[in-house]
Amino acid sequence: AGEQTVNIVIRLIDEAVIESTDDEVTLTLTSIGANALLSQSGDLDHTLTIRDDDKVPADQLQIDLTWDLGEGEDIDQVDFDLFLATDVVIQNNTVTDAELYNASESQTGFETLWITEEDEDTEYYIVVNYSAGSVDADFTLNLNGGEGFYDESFTETFSASDVGSALFYGPLTKSGSSISRRASLIRLKTPLSY
Repeated sequence: AGEQTVNIVIRLIDEAVIESTDDEVTLTLTSIGANALLSQSGDLDHTLTIRDDDKVPADQLQIDLTWDLGEGEDIDQVDFDLFLATDVVIQNNTVTDAELYNASESQTGFETLWITEEDEDTEYYIVVNYSAGSVDADFTLNLNGGEGFYDESFTETFSASDVGSALFYGPLTKSGSSISRRASLIRLKTPLSY
């Protein structure tokens, strides 16, 4: 009571996903007390710009998986997992065997993995698995950084019937500090049972 000004603190949480644009959030004051006065009606809205400060790694490949169910939909309706696989065997355009090398299995709306200089020199496949859910879901896979590698992004959709299936992208070949790929990545959808 009696205060003339109020500060509203907005805390930002820096996540691992590399993005290349600023984000904007509009904050709207929807209810004020009967005796409160604002200098202008424009004071009810404020656009906060979150500046992009992400750095592309120079000595590793960062692989980010994000998903979106659309406006107003709860992200927790689905669970995607991100894996790196080695020793992938493909027969008749189907993955028949693979060794899961590394995994990101959080339930936060994004997953992140890296291929670093310390990782084994071999061929890797990126695996996006639709682990749980019952709705159609769009996801985006971003690859950033790494010597000899250029940044790229893929957007795909899993249908509700794809639960338990995975998309394999690859191969990515690591040799020392360099990571390369074929002219176009192989993309195969298959049940994940390894």
